[in-house]
Amino acid sequence: MIGKVMNRNRGIGISCYTSTPYHGYGKEMKAVKHMSLRVLVSVKRVIDYAVKIRVKNDKSGVVTEGVKHSINPFDEIALEEAIRMKEQKHAAEVIAVSCGPPSSQDVLRHALALGVDKAIHVEVDAKQYEHVEPLHVAKILQHIVKEEDINLVMLGKQAIDDDCNQTGQMLSALLNWSQAIFASKVEINAPDYVTVTREIDGGLETVRCKLPSVITADLRLNTPRYATLPNIMKAKKKPLVKKSVAELGITIKPHKQIIEVSEPPPRKVGQLVGSVQELPLVMKTFGIAFCFFISFILPVWMEEMKLKEARIVASKQILSSYAVEKKELIIIYHLYNIGGQAALNVELRDENFSPNHFQFLKGSNVIRWSRIPVGVNVTHGLFVVPQDYGRMNFTAAEITYHSGEENTKRRKGYTTIKGEEVIYRLKDYDRRFEQHYGDWILFVLMILPSLLVPAMLWLKSRQKYGTAPAQVYKKRKE
Repeated sequence: MIGKVMNRNRGIGISCYTSTPYHGYGKEMKAVKHMSLRVLVSVKRVIDYAVKIRVKNDKSGVVTEGVKHSINPFDEIALEEAIRMKEQKHAAEVIAVSCGPPSSQDVLRHALALGVDKAIHVEVDAKQYEHVEPLHVAKILQHIVKEEDINLVMLGKQAIDDDCNQTGQMLSALLNWSQAIFASKVEINAPDYVTVTREIDGGLETVRCKLPSVITADLRLNTPRYATLPNIMKAKKKPLVKKSVAELGITIKPHKQIIEVSEPPPRKVGQLVGSVQELPLVMKTFGIAFCFFISFILPVWMEEMKLKEARIVASKQILSSYAVEKKELIIIYHLYNIGGQAALNVELRDENFSPNHFQFLKGSNVIRWSRIPVGVNVTHGLFVVPQDYGRMNFTAAEITYHSGEENTKRRKGYTTIKGEEVIYRLKDYDRRFEQHYGDWILFVLMILPSLLVPAMLWLKSRQKYGTAPAQVYKKRKE
């Protein structure tokens, strides 16, 4: 395995290499057009993420009866990535597997509708299913891998119902395969290797794993597609194989016991006082006078002391309505000095936009001002073009400056944070937001014959029969 770590905040790159021959990273690699990968994707039926969870009266678990269920979101992302591998000719077959009661077939039918070739349902009765643990699932997947001759397994990094985040790691250990967890990008550029990019604290890590391998998907890996009606109908004809846990020789024996499931405690309601005169008495009663001073009075006093020096307040805004692959993205930074002195040697640095993923059209992600006077607002614009699509975490930009003529120590601050946004794929954006003039023209051309033909028939019949009564009347008159 080869690892490469890139720290986005400090601009530091650390690489370690083995004697394994390597052909490069990213777009410089030549993609393998035809491969015989057999990909297995594990999917789980969970309570829909939009449903509000209710705890059972006996506190033994959550209520699942009569509640909307759907495929685990992380598993759906892994499923989408496997289907894309097949579309890019990297995989020969994609198989989905799920273990659980008969209702688990719903998510398998959904997987078949998305493009999976075959589905396997490992039946577990409802009573046993309550005691299924990640180790049991890993053992079930181990048997399926051997039976189906699988050489790549993809899973969601965790299920949103139990948040265990253990199945992929356990399966890797049972199979003695390489693993890459929390994948945000997967590339197959060589017959026997897969390159995976994963997010770590403060940066990205790129690992190269030898196949066969186990990969767990993170949210940023891709955006799953929707199942179309024709594919939903075709899914009914695709094979869905049923197996039992007994056939695989696995015993569902719990290794842990759930003692109690409870909801988060409600927030305590504050006490209202009738007048300002009652406030000291209430504070004395609860013994929080000192805490009030530490929490409110002291910070205000310290802020007033700081305002005697330079103080930069900054914001980061994305002016583009949507972030789209291969389309211009506009970012605006506003800096305002609210302090009592001029800010000197101000530097704004935004490591969010890596040259590997963004093309810089105008502006720079590192900008410097020698001086920002008191009460002055400065603005900087950055024009970039995203080269990839997916989920993007727009973090804050860092600002450093001297807060006065005599202060040699640089003060550090940050802009506002945009947070997580979606960079749309160009094809999806055009399909969803563009005017589709070409589609309208094609639609008009398609319906035009259906309008012209009846009109022509009506005119022809009118010419043929419209003058007939006049001719008959003329003959009778003669």
